[in-house]
Amino acid sequence: MTVRKNAVNRELTPIPGGVCAPDDFRASSAACGFKQNGELDLGVIVSKRRCPTACVYTTSAKRGAPILITERHLENEYAHAIVVNGGIANTFQFGGERLAKDVCRIVENYCNVITEDVVVASTGIMGQELSLQTFEKGVSAAAEKLARSHEASYSVAQAMANGGAEPMQLSFSFELGAIVCKIGAVFKANTHVSPNMATTLVFVTTDVNITPKMLRKALQYAVNETLNLMDIDGISSPNDMVCIMANGRADNWRIDCEDTDYRKFTSALKEFFHQIALRILRNRKDKDRILLCRVYGAQSAQISRALAKKIVGSVAVKEDIKRGSVNAENILFSVAEIGGTKEFDNVSICIRSEFGEAIVYEDDKRVPEMREQYKKIFASSCVELSVQLAQGNYKSVGYTCI
Repeated sequence: MTVRKNAVNRELTPIPGGVCAPDDFRASSAACGFKQNGELDLGVIVSKRRCPTACVYTTSAKRGAPILITERHLENEYAHAIVVNGGIANTFQFGGERLAKDVCRIVENYCNVITEDVVVASTGIMGQELSLQTFEKGVSAAAEKLARSHEASYSVAQAMANGGAEPMQLSFSFELGAIVCKIGAVFKANTHVSPNMATTLVFVTTDVNITPKMLRKALQYAVNETLNLMDIDGISSPNDMVCIMANGRADNWRIDCEDTDYRKFTSALKEFFHQIALRILRNRKDKDRILLCRVYGAQSAQISRALAKKIVGSVAVKEDIKRGSVNAENILFSVAEIGGTKEFDNVSICIRSEFGEAIVYEDDKRVPEMREQYKKIFASSCVELSVQLAQGNYKSVGYTCI
């Protein structure tokens, strides 16, 4: 019997494996013709047993057919496998929903799962025709090679990556009391990254023992606090999805309420998605610098999130940072618009990086710019804006790159 402890280690430790890091998850991929030059373009992730699964989807007015099918399949909050193709997206396809459903049936045939337990996703160029025969070719080939290895996981990331982008995966271990748990992911960044409910295709596996209800709640919170606060170009994709499968193999005391273990798991999941967000931003070859906006002391989570997202999405703020400067008024205008405070004498703004920090605004006035100090700060590839409202205890981080 496992023993529940109140003491928790809040650190994530990097481990190899990607989505295959947790026990009893296997993965594979195949090249079936969605991409040119024989590149991998279809990936499959399979759990040894059916397990609690939760998803967060784009709020774009147009949702891709795979999302619509996945939503129906997850009404019972359990899944057994994930199938994803790259190269050509099942969006704006005639009969797209039927195609997505048929792809799940093919997974049933080759992976020993049932159709309704399959999560299906698609990414790539929109508007090009897809063939069910091509999917069958890919699924059958991938099913024969299913394996639990770092390389197998990475091959799924390769299948998801489009346009020469770097395939991305991460995996960590963390502790719930005396139990060591594992979590892994493969993911891709879309050209358009402004999520609302997700930010990209992210598939997560974990061996944490947790109920479907608490898994869904933890995922929603973690996404709201991280991926949902990332903004690069203000456009969301109809295929964006974050999915997590939790097979319970860690044998921790089952999380079924908001207790210490739930808070620890939620904290670990939030940090995990924070690392994914940073990886996505670093993967943007057309951008030179990551900009984080940390909002502290807000009256509510809604205000802190809205303000962090507003500031990193501000064209004026981004232009200031590109010039190696900070205009306090552009940030204060955002504070006023969001309703962060009515008393600006308690607001403070500073800019920092690993090379130092400088106060931009405090005591109701702008602090004169120290050019040499600013030059040092902006020599970093990651710069942070810090906005302290002194109105409450809520804080959030917004993400962008410039």
